[in-house]
Amino acid sequence: MLLTIAAVLCITALILVANKFLPGVALVLNKQPFINSILKYQLFALLIAVITMFITLQVTPNSKSLLAFGNMSVIAEKELWLGTNGKSSWKIDRSFYVYGG
Repeated sequence: MLLTIAAVLCITALILVANKFLPGVALVLNKQPFINSILKYQLFALLIAVITMFITLQVTPNSKSLLAFGNMSVIAEKELWLGTNGKSSWKIDRSFYVYGG
């Protein structure tokens, strides 16, 4: 439990101070400086998430079961705040699609 709390605090601190050191990283993902800074932050956050996942799997191998997909053909229950209508499966819900035409 103490190890988990320490890990969460370290990861939170890393994400919070990322804007202090990420501008110094010479990585160009986009020619627009604002977009480049956002992309660098997102890439950093993804890297932290992947590292955290691998550490979690090493420390508690039983947590691997949480990464599995469930039965995607099951009809989703109606939840207004999620926008599910109770008539479609989790695979494809065409009511979520937005058409620009």
